[in-house]
Amino acid sequence: MSQRYDNYHLENFDKLPDIALVRISVVCKLIACSEPTIRRAVKKGEFPKPINPTTRTTCFLVSDIREFLKGRFS
Repeated sequence: MSQRYDNYHLENFDKLPDIALVRISVVCKLIACSEPTIRRAVKKGEFPKPINPTTRTTCFLVSDIREFLKGRFS
């Protein structure tokens, strides 16, 4: 299921509403970084803070990721 989830959200990222949540695995693929790299960037304040809907799930708001990408590529 995880691979299907990732592929769907990657293919439709531009169509997702700003309030949608995407898992850290999708974010890793979007910005070509590993999970530990993203976690370090969050700790340093260089990356948006995640939302943890459960104790074992790390997600990010689509709007936060879009803002990060705009700043990175502008």
